[in-house]
Amino acid sequence: MKETKTVKFKVSSIDSLCQGVSKVNDSITFIGKTLPGEEGEAVVYSSKKNVSFAKVKSISKKSPQRQEANCPHFIECGGCQLLHTDYENELEIKKSSLLEIFMRQHKIDISDKFIQISAPRRNLYRNRIQLQYDKRRNLIGFRSEDSKSIIPVQKCDIAIPEVRDLMLSLYSSDWKKFAKKANGHVEIYKKGNEVKTTWDSRYAHEGFSQVFKEMNDRLLALLCDPTLISKYKGRNIVDLFGGNGNLSAFFDGSSLVIDGTPEKFINLVSPCQSYKQINLYADDAVSIFKDAWKEFKDDNSLLIVDPPRSGIKNLDEFAQACKPAEIIYVSCNPQTLARDLKTILQDFSISKIYQLDFFPGTRHYETVVFLGKK
Repeated sequence: MKETKTVKFKVSSIDSLCQGVSKVNDSITFIGKTLPGEEGEAVVYSSKKNVSFAKVKSISKKSPQRQEANCPHFIECGGCQLLHTDYENELEIKKSSLLEIFMRQHKIDISDKFIQISAPRRNLYRNRIQLQYDKRRNLIGFRSEDSKSIIPVQKCDIAIPEVRDLMLSLYSSDWKKFAKKANGHVEIYKKGNEVKTTWDSRYAHEGFSQVFKEMNDRLLALLCDPTLISKYKGRNIVDLFGGNGNLSAFFDGSSLVIDGTPEKFINLVSPCQSYKQINLYADDAVSIFKDAWKEFKDDNSLLIVDPPRSGIKNLDEFAQACKPAEIIYVSCNPQTLARDLKTILQDFSISKIYQLDFFPGTRHYETVVFLGKK
């Protein structure tokens, strides 16, 4: 049995992944679920040279901003990272995270363009949950904080009631007869008025939708700004990774919605929208896009981009192909967002950047960037 290594820690700061940073004797340890000023002992679960990642074993000195998490699974479960402090401080941590990534790591100054939009509540918001399973060990639940085990969680407070009820029912059912592999995952999600499960399919295989409805409404409100709607009245819109056209539905010009989802799962929102299935990560994606864009060609179009966490490295190539006057980039990963924006900042400038807290209690958030042609 592998010997467990423990380390003493003293947290000096929080990094962009919302982990505590401890520097002791030229060694750096990142400890999740800690706060600046805290001291204690942690169990190392990964290390390389002088850098280690660890989880809390005990805390000898607590931050005055620490609070008892309202979830009994919080310490072990990897689903949430920030329930050990109040929501006001969580928002400050997330603001610092975004500024750290843009300004220190990527040298993009957004200090005078930043606007934060908080969530209306911290629980009962997710309309989609993904659980991992291990048939041999008869385990189903969330990944642990160190991702090495599965934590059974029968009641998850961040899920909406309908999803939580179906999630709870799995634990009293013979779920293994639905599982297709020895190790895999199940998604529980609400689509329309129906709560569904899918086993071992790609994430959101029936079409992507945001997990927090009220926060999605606030995002849409940014795109419904009368000035923006008026500016693009009758003009063409490109909606990359658009799914059902959620983000381009409010414009009355022709919108070309592009996504990798099969068309049979797509339900476009507006009659002004048309759909083209393209794998936007394929080597020939830009070439196929150019052909699809020919009938819409408009050198003063609006480009909307809402990619998965991996972002879109060749954003500049798509921008060159459709020559937009403005770009709106919606992202759930600030690291890939900043990386991608650097490819176009020679030709475009950031006018506003919004941080929307779509995922309270976790280190994740949504970012929306508005850019204009220089």
